[in-house]
Amino acid sequence: MTYVNAIKYLNAHVGGTPSPERMRLLCRYLGDPQRNMKFVHIAGGRGKTSCSVMLSVILTESGFTVGSLISSHIEEHRERIRIKNEPLTHKDFAEYIHRVSLAAAKMKADIDLAAELSASDQEPAEGAIQHKITKNLLDGKIAPEPTEEEIICAAALLAFVDKGCGISLLECGESRADPTGVIEPPLVSFICGGSLDQEQLRTACGTIRRGTREVVCSAMGKESYNTISTACAKTGSRMTVPAHGELTMSETGLRGMSFDYRGKTYTVPFCAHYHMANALTSIEAIYALRRNGIALHSADVVRGIAKARIPLRFDFVSLSPTIVIDCARTDSDISVLCESLAEFKESIGGRIVPVLGSDFNADLLRRELESREFECAEPVILSAKGVTKQLSTALSSLGEGDTLLVTGSPEFSGKAKKEIQRILACVI
Repeated sequence: MTYVNAIKYLNAHVGGTPSPERMRLLCRYLGDPQRNMKFVHIAGGRGKTSCSVMLSVILTESGFTVGSLISSHIEEHRERIRIKNEPLTHKDFAEYIHRVSLAAAKMKADIDLAAELSASDQEPAEGAIQHKITKNLLDGKIAPEPTEEEIICAAALLAFVDKGCGISLLECGESRADPTGVIEPPLVSFICGGSLDQEQLRTACGTIRRGTREVVCSAMGKESYNTISTACAKTGSRMTVPAHGELTMSETGLRGMSFDYRGKTYTVPFCAHYHMANALTSIEAIYALRRNGIALHSADVVRGIAKARIPLRFDFVSLSPTIVIDCARTDSDISVLCESLAEFKESIGGRIVPVLGSDFNADLLRRELESREFECAEPVILSAKGVTKQLSTALSSLGEGDTLLVTGSPEFSGKAKKEIQRILACVI
């Protein structure tokens, strides 16, 4: 299977209803690659990918081969499966998707055969069906074809085994039926985001199971905290939140921050306040891994987090002119983005020129900016054609003290960033 054919196969499986039963069966057809692996399960709201990147860089700096499954990509599907924070090659990605496709085809054939024999009250010949099939799959209540998310998760598990990953980081979706739930209880369940909706909270609690040793969560509201702590009490899992009383900020600027936490000094290459919350929670996750026998040296942690660049998350592409790129998608994301801009108003100026995708909530962005006393210029809505010209015009319209803000989906923001960097390089 080529990379192009792998993407076609994935696109043919977009949609559908996720099913833990089907995912477990698919893994059995693949030899249960999730067995005997060490996992960190990352759930919650905003910040999952940022935390995954931080942990991956820190663990890689400490000498581990780290596998990561993240929930979205910027340019290519292969970016979602990473080894040592690097995407799989086109060849490897296609190979793992191919292996999953063969297992999925065999699984479907067995389900169809078992259903046909069951309807005629016949028993299958010995060895005709590879694995026991659940009644819901047999009766057609669950579709026999895996979803795109299940295929990618299964491919990631195969990659992590083949590449000899000592620790694997799995970013959970926002459904209790998320395919990452197939794994054994993780060493650490990592819960991000200060404000979780009910579905995110239910999904996060779903990662806390009997055998989950540690639960590390960011500071959050009372209701979410109580729900998560109750889940920890039921499963005997240790719960940890960052100790903000032990945090001392040393320096904050557009290029990064320095701070002291629990007696150690850290420098990070990002500046938004929500990044700081993610950084502290990631450090606590490192402490949790240490408590569970993972050898991690403080010097490696300090060095690793200093290298953890988070693309498209309050990403300052340029300071002259000032250009910020983010991938805010939800209403709460937009609010957090505008609050982060307000923190640096003295540095970036009071006028924002937004560059948005056609499906972005421009009215909400304007209200959020104006409520923080920014002047919001008429948004530039990028169309599919003439992107270079539109971005060049937006850049040339910037006056002294103006900030160009690009935000939307990861794919939109990533493409816009790449084009802006190309335009700036040509100008220079």
